[in-house]
Amino acid sequence: MKKGNLFTDVNDNDLATCVGCGLCLPLCPTYRVTGEDSFSPRGRINLIEGVKHGLLELDASVKDSLLSCIQCRGCEPACPSGVPYGKIIEAALPELLKTSYLRRILFKSILQPLRHPKVLRLLTRLASVLQKIHIMPKKMPLPVLKFRFIKFSNTHPLSSRFSEGRSSSKSVVLFTGCVMDSWYRDVHQATIDLLRALSFEVEISGDAVPCCGALHEHSGFHKESSSMQHEARKKLAGRTVLVNSAGCGASLKASLKDVAEVLDIHEFFKSQQDEIAKLLSFQDINVIIQDPCHLRHVQKSHTEVLELLQLCYPVFTIPDDGLCCGAGGLFSISQPKMSSAVREQKIDAIKRVAQQQHVETNYVVASANPGCMSFLAAAGSPTTHPVTLLADALIK
Repeated sequence: MKKGNLFTDVNDNDLATCVGCGLCLPLCPTYRVTGEDSFSPRGRINLIEGVKHGLLELDASVKDSLLSCIQCRGCEPACPSGVPYGKIIEAALPELLKTSYLRRILFKSILQPLRHPKVLRLLTRLASVLQKIHIMPKKMPLPVLKFRFIKFSNTHPLSSRFSEGRSSSKSVVLFTGCVMDSWYRDVHQATIDLLRALSFEVEISGDAVPCCGALHEHSGFHKESSSMQHEARKKLAGRTVLVNSAGCGASLKASLKDVAEVLDIHEFFKSQQDEIAKLLSFQDINVIIQDPCHLRHVQKSHTEVLELLQLCYPVFTIPDDGLCCGAGGLFSISQPKMSSAVREQKIDAIKRVAQQQHVETNYVVASANPGCMSFLAAAGSPTTHPVTLLADALIK
């Protein structure tokens, strides 16, 4: 591809904030796997700057380096210069997407059902059948899917007819989303059970706001994500919105910041800690916490998970500074070798904690994001959602 006139949406001032100190390197999962600077945040910034100013061609090796970024943003907290790396790589993605027809078609076909809940539910049922007859490859990053969906009891779907704009100190909206609702509706039910136990009135966003657009934005489809964010703003304005998916929460906090109060579910439960502590009994199951990147590095709400689970479980953390598990939206599909290598490092870290604490035969991994849960479970890790653990600890 010719030099110059590329990455025009990337801000030069953002690029200039990087001083090349390298403090980001140990916290970049792809750098840890490859040991190559071009697969680090510093290296990718240099590549983007070189291509933008016509010093480099956007050839296959440059594209490979840039597209291998998981977008975990683990580099940002470590950066003394405050480089907005996530903003830089997101601005480069649409142009990268244009350079690969096959990637664009693959991603579009995967993402299209997320905007159509009935289609997504149908595909989920089909996948559940394939799992039951053992046709679905076990290494596919899917949880064990159910053919029949849980029907929420005593809750009402959000609708413009009676709920839009409604607000009350004891009324909240649970954002159900796309993948989370189709694959992990039991987590939504557990969330509702906990909220009801705290005497909150719960409504679900349901099909009225089927997707937040996070996966589209993460993949470079910014126009599509903007359209979904606009719809969410209209439907959820004026409400307190609770989100139990780390990626969705990070996206909604950004897109709804001036029209609604968006809280990660663990943030919300932490604000109710005194009351929720009265409802929980201590359980004899060891929990190892895996922090999703968008909960730790973007929302910075990971300590709430630890503090809540400590109320009712023996809890252990992974001393790896929140390194990514390798899932990263569609990363495990587009970069299977790299994502598997990153996941292997995470699973090794989990196993080391289990061995050190002598809990190898009695532990679960708590992760608050569907992508992380599915990807780790596909490799045999016993994974569940922190909210499910809290609901299981409710005093009956």
